Amino acid sequence: MPNISSSATPTCDSVYGAGFECAKAIDGATGTRWVSGSGQPHYIELEWPAQHTFQQIRFWAQGAGGEQFSEYYIEHWDGANWIEDVHVTPFSTWGEWIEHELTFTTPKIRFRTTAGNNFTGLNELECYEYVPPVKLSGTIKQKGTPVQRTVRAYTRSTGALYSSGASGEDGSFSIDAPDTTTEMFIIAFDNGEEDQFNSLIFDRVKGVQQ
Repeated sequence: MPNISSSATPTCDSVYGAGFECAKAIDGATGTRWVSGSGQPHYIELEWPAQHTFQQIRFWAQGAGGEQFSEYYIEHWDGANWIEDVHVTPFSTWGEWIEHELTFTTPKIRFRTTAGNNFTGLNELECYEYVPPVKLSGTIKQKGTPVQRTVRAYTRSTGALYSSGASGEDGSFSIDAPDTTTEMFIIAFDNGEEDQFNSLIFDRVKGVQQ
């Protein structure tokens, strides 16, 4: 889940002065910040050259004197309008990460304050892109018949266990893989006390992004 804020172009309604530009809110450092000009409301907008699907937005505001906002919105652009995703009021939590789990696809995100002190200060605004999971999938059969088994995936280069799960009644399974390049091997384990059929069912396989 990468934070892609630094690849966006930031714009804001106003800047307090040199050293407090809107780009300071996406420079990766909580010790710097964007500070607006005087008088609410204020906003900072991040725009990417292409659409991205996001799954989390978080921000850090230290709440320095005169920069404390008491109401904020997080919005995304749908191509015609700003869509409200988060509205918080009253707000008074400073000096820690405030996280919101969200799902939308957009080229632009806006953080907007509408009440509080004259100035808005925002140390960091991070936008995390959704990355589809990488899975190892297949079907387990015993003499042609689908079976339920414990399934474990191991990293081929080290033999270390990476993930485990179980096949369903139809013999199918889907378990986590580290990425799409690491070679893995998969073993199906028969949990029965008798007639165990533990077997290597796949070798030199790689995860597939879903």
